[in-house]
Amino acid sequence: MLAMTGHAKKLSDLGIVIPNRLGINRVLQSLPPSYKNFVMNYNMQNMNKELPELFAMLKSAEIEIKKEHQVLMVNKTTSFKKQGKSKGKNKKSGKKAATPPVKPKTGPKPDAECYYCKEKGHWKRNCSKYLADLKSGLVKKKKEVSWASSKQCTVAKSSTESEYIAASEASSEAVWMKRFIVELGVVPSALDPLVIYCDNMGAIANAQEPRSHKRLKHIKLRYHSIREYIEDGEVKICKVHTDLNVADPLTKALPRAKHDQH
Repeated sequence: MLAMTGHAKKLSDLGIVIPNRLGINRVLQSLPPSYKNFVMNYNMQNMNKELPELFAMLKSAEIEIKKEHQVLMVNKTTSFKKQGKSKGKNKKSGKKAATPPVKPKTGPKPDAECYYCKEKGHWKRNCSKYLADLKSGLVKKKKEVSWASSKQCTVAKSSTESEYIAASEASSEAVWMKRFIVELGVVPSALDPLVIYCDNMGAIANAQEPRSHKRLKHIKLRYHSIREYIEDGEVKICKVHTDLNVADPLTKALPRAKHDQH
């Protein structure tokens, strides 16, 4: 600050006058970051001071900054962490917390009965017969699935969609079986188209329609394979009355009178 004031005085003696505002800006820009609050207040209040007046203001600001710095240093040195009583006792005594003794593993009792072979003296997990059957595949683990359901696994929004999906799955199974029999060459009539009966006119119309309809966009693509089977002549879908549909008593809870008619 003093050096800049001296340079400005020398330039004025040489006839080069520096504007007061330019000198003030140069001084404010050269200040360290600790004076940022002072610079902000000076600019907000739009003070038009001379360099000597600015020098006096900076001296008073420097004193305030030093006081704030001393307060911060005192707060940092007086801060400490509290330690628990248990930790202090452990450090003084140097003893570690006692761990409970580990119980030794015991084997099966002589009268213990195996749930698999019904013999005594061992458990099921140690049974040689059970382990051998488990390895050979005769025994399934609990998490393994050894069954399959033939029910429809998709939730349909309408009866037409449900019948359409059922007809598609039935046609896929029938076409696979037909192609297998044709390869064997045992049944000559296997080359004829398979007839699938359906009691829903909407499902029949959608299966016989080769074009994609916007109402069927939500149905998965794999269920539209029935259209290809019908177009290739492998499957033929026909209408059957609900009272004459043989699949109803096998899949639905019908009244007794209607069930007896079938």
